[in-house]
Amino acid sequence: AAEALLELGRVDEAAAELPPPLPADELQNVVYDTAPRIGVALAHGRIDEAVELGRRVAAAEHVLVFRETVTLAAEALVAGGLLDEARELVAAARAGRAELGGAGLDLAEGRILLAEGAGAAARETLERALRCFEEAGLPLWAARAARLAASAADAAGDHAAAAALLETSARWAAGADVPRVRDEVRATATALGLEPPTFEAIA
Repeated sequence: AAEALLELGRVDEAAAELPPPLPADELQNVVYDTAPRIGVALAHGRIDEAVELGRRVAAAEHVLVFRETVTLAAEALVAGGLLDEARELVAAARAGRAELGGAGLDLAEGRILLAEGAGAAARETLERALRCFEEAGLPLWAARAARLAASAADAAGDHAAAAALLETSARWAAGADVPRVRDEVRATATALGLEPPTFEAIA
């Protein structure tokens, strides 16, 4: 319930749905609760809390097969400026991936490359993830990958590609029908100086 509310942009309600914290090494706490806790912390700008949770994921080998948890943990570490730790997390997940799949790890790695200022490399990695998510018919993940790829293309100086990728993100976001993702797309458009995209779902 907390994850669904978070995707709808109802952050305070999502936070209220989270159960009381369990011990850091409690399996349920790490596997099921950490991802929405990181999402809530990031949404509220509580970066230190998000980083602590991200490190908890990195230290729990059995969690590294879960795409949502690993990608959010990497996002938290990047937000805290801990790029080396984020890269180590992705490397560990690649070494033993199961449910996660390469595309989820490409998304996390692309975010790290973007934070490092490697726009061209980030774009290549994120577009690879985007293709995989599109082929798998995962609109939410495709929207996320395309949005980050737009930022990467802009960082690499290809503003036309950035605009096209943001439109792609908007269309996938419309298909996912998740308000939070739409808000992120609009925020990226503003940050890149682009017109707000049209949210028309991909057929």
